[in-house]
Amino acid sequence: MESPTKRLFFNYFFIFFYLELLFKIVIFGFRSVFTFDTVIMIIFILPISMFFTLISKVFKAKINIFLVSIFTFIICFWYGIELFIKRIFNSFFSISSLSIAGQVADFKKEAISILLGDWWLVLLLLVPFIYILIMNKKIDLFRYHRIDFLKNGLVFLAMILVFFLVSFFTKSIHQTHKLFYYEVNNDLNLEKIGVSAGTYLEVKRMFIPL
Repeated sequence: MESPTKRLFFNYFFIFFYLELLFKIVIFGFRSVFTFDTVIMIIFILPISMFFTLISKVFKAKINIFLVSIFTFIICFWYGIELFIKRIFNSFFSISSLSIAGQVADFKKEAISILLGDWWLVLLLLVPFIYILIMNKKIDLFRYHRIDFLKNGLVFLAMILVFFLVSFFTKSIHQTHKLFYYEVNNDLNLEKIGVSAGTYLEVKRMFIPL
């Protein structure tokens, strides 16, 4: 990766890593960070970060700057949904069960009360968005040359391969391989492999069921 792409990649990696740690600490406690689950989570967010890096440099610089800001806001918003749905209903949000949105409307006052009481958590969720608004001006977001796009695409594929190799060779000590290929359990996905991997699995299974 050339230097500007590295900076963008590490920015996305920071965003995902920060939000995953925030999610784990708030929902499962500080000790949950010091488990093999965190190692798996880190290995997965490498290709996810590379994917967002690739699609953030396909247009002209002004459009790319806008896209990076929008992507970051959506990512922060999604993690916020997972955090607050869990805190309000003690249940994780699932794309396949959007009916919970109606429950949020029914308990609007309670939801607002929790949001106001957890203002500090809202601020922490916005840290990556504020960070990227500042850093956008310092990153070269000009469109890829074809050869650079191809090189980084190969890096992306290599990262995916590494993740699946790790999940395969650690299947005797961790549930990653089982969760990716044999078991449908959104709550367990979020606990064991993180929000980004859990969301990926849920979206994939909407189109490619087990």
